[in-house]
Amino acid sequence: MRIDTDHARLPLRLGEAAHLQDARDTRLTSLRGIAWVTIDGDRRDIVLEPGESFVVDSDARVVVYPLRAGQALELAVDTAIA
Repeated sequence: MRIDTDHARLPLRLGEAAHLQDARDTRLTSLRGIAWVTIDGDRRDIVLEPGESFVVDSDARVVVYPLRAGQALELAVDTAIA
């Protein structure tokens, strides 16, 4: 599925993942649940608690996973940051 919008909310359950291409300068915010953000070729593990954000600083593919069983993740994706 391709989502082409400046603002999106993605609900993810354990075992699901969001794959983001061309995501440089996109702000990812955990609205509910804990998110694990990984970037292809990047050694960092980014973990977002509810209310925390991360701005993607790479052109590589980004993958977001929920971390806790029984707790859905709701992720805000905002590409219109300035």
